[in-house]
Amino acid sequence: MLALIAALALQAAAVDPAAAPALPPSGSAAWTASDEEINRGLLQAFERDPNRRVCATYTPTGTVNPRSVCGTLNQWFRQRTSAEVRSRRAPHYLIEEVKEQRARARAQASTSAN
Repeated sequence: MLALIAALALQAAAVDPAAAPALPPSGSAAWTASDEEINRGLLQAFERDPNRRVCATYTPTGTVNPRSVCGTLNQWFRQRTSAEVRSRRAPHYLIEEVKEQRARARAQASTSAN
């Protein structure tokens, strides 16, 4: 894991927005995608293009400084826990990253609408 982090930490990007449900029009501040919807979107993105590069914010143990870690969907999916593999789930950190990006987009949409 650390080798992947070191090799990919310098590249900045974001989790592919197509991997999760689209945001509704502004004014729908209560909208949130469920973990299952995000999981389904990430699995579909993985099946369509396993070589697509995505990045997530990662805070290494023992530090408070987050860093952007990038890799292909194939690399991310190879790092899943055995429980995630058995239950056909996307890596939990990618699901959390999508949720954080959606929250930032909702906050930005609500501030720009006001």
